[in-house]
Amino acid sequence: MSSKMQKQKKRNKMIALFIVITLVVSSMTALLSVIASML
Repeated sequence: MSSKMQKQKKRNKMIALFIVITLVVSSMTALLSVIASML
């Protein structure tokens, strides 16, 4: 039972990490496009 909970927690952590990486990448892309349009 406890091992199942740990697995779920680990999966949630992986999903959270994936979301954070996606947000960072998208914000960097937006920033780069803004800089490119300013040049």
